[in-house]
Amino acid sequence: MTEKPITEFPRNASTADGRGAYCRPCHAKAAKRSRERARAKYAEMVALLSPSDRARLGIAD
Repeated sequence: MTEKPITEFPRNASTADGRGAYCRPCHAKAAKRSRERARAKYAEMVALLSPSDRARLGIAD
């Protein structure tokens, strides 16, 4: 675990100490991984759709 200055953490009024749980760079990495996983899951779900459902939903092949 690396110690970082408090200024590396975003402000968050809803927490007791007023700071976010993750530093900005770590939060950005976690958000990127989350977006990539969501994008992959969406692609898997689209692959399961029938051609008629794709047309109805306006999803191009």
